[in-house]
Amino acid sequence: MTSAPVPKPQLIPKDAATLILVDQRAAEPRVLMGRRRPELAFMANMFVFPGGRVDATDETAPSADELAPFVIEKLMVSMAGSPSLARARAFGIAAIRETFEETGLALGPQGLPALGALRLLARAITPPERPRRFDTRFFMADAAHLSSRQIAGDGELLDLDWFTLDEAHALDVPGITKVILGDVARALSASGGPAPIPFYSFHEGQRLRAEL
Repeated sequence: MTSAPVPKPQLIPKDAATLILVDQRAAEPRVLMGRRRPELAFMANMFVFPGGRVDATDETAPSADELAPFVIEKLMVSMAGSPSLARARAFGIAAIRETFEETGLALGPQGLPALGALRLLARAITPPERPRRFDTRFFMADAAHLSSRQIAGDGELLDLDWFTLDEAHALDVPGITKVILGDVARALSASGGPAPIPFYSFHEGQRLRAEL
């Protein structure tokens, strides 16, 4: 008699943040993306937006201004662990910090992150079977808030460039990135007040979409 296989324990998703910079100076908006290095264990060689894990120091890092109240409210919804305003703020700091490390582009004046320039676009949790799992907040910001346009990252992202949304869709991108690109297009074409924030997760292999 054979015993049933023991299911692998699911990894607990780590807090992470991504920043989608949008350059709207041309006729078609362009977003900044780069290709992950081929030796990486997670999404190797795929094009992604800049971003990464939230660090403990992100909760207390100085900034030029603060997140908008609506953004804070949505970041607090269903926050894993112990929800706090400091943790909500840390997502925004992490998005700007990781973008600076990976691209050399600073969102804000004189080295201070401009949290007020961030718009919360979406939230997504990596599927359970992946070797790395993240609970990621996707922010969007106008590239007009950058202190410079000189790209000079740390080498984690290769082939950094600005792409139209159609060009970005044609790249080798993760499935969730294609979904987020659709959210970017909708956000750029929307008018009026704040729109609902989509929350993507997975259950039994199926992607679920809720709203924060």
